Amino acid sequence: MKRKYGIWILPIGEEKQKLQSLINSIADEYTAPKFIPHISIAGMLCEDSQLDTMKARVDQLAKKINAFTISLGEYGTMEERHRCIYMLAKSNMLTELFDETTIILPEAVKIERNRAMPHMSIVYGEYPQEIKREIISKHLFNTITMEANGLDLCLSEGPEEKWHSVYHAGFNLA
Repeated sequence: MKRKYGIWILPIGEEKQKLQSLINSIADEYTAPKFIPHISIAGMLCEDSQLDTMKARVDQLAKKINAFTISLGEYGTMEERHRCIYMLAKSNMLTELFDETTIILPEAVKIERNRAMPHMSIVYGEYPQEIKREIISKHLFNTITMEANGLDLCLSEGPEEKWHSVYHAGFNLA
């Protein structure tokens, strides 16, 4: 059976807790779905029988990259369920990561879309612009700096609350 996976960078430590708390509190207040905080790199469809091969390829990709820091700052909104409200993700290493992803996983989808606007979504859903502005003003964070220590292969089908990592591949330690 083919399943839908995302190749994501997941925050760790205090930043993970801070971002998960932000997502959950907004979800509770505005009846939005809860999901794990992440920066999407690519999407894949993968047969169950090929999962071990996919994990090895994610490992191969992670070994090409040194651990790095990402700044999450400027908020943005879109008329799109999974990019309703987001924070832009900035790091010089993201370009290298997207380049390597294109080489190692050429069949992956959404690489160019994610490269064009690396981000971490904070709210999923469809809300009028005035509600989006209200959410941002009530829950505004200063810039968050997070360590990117690897890539996670995440099952990303079904309800967002059930999305989860099935495999972690660590970046090289600098």
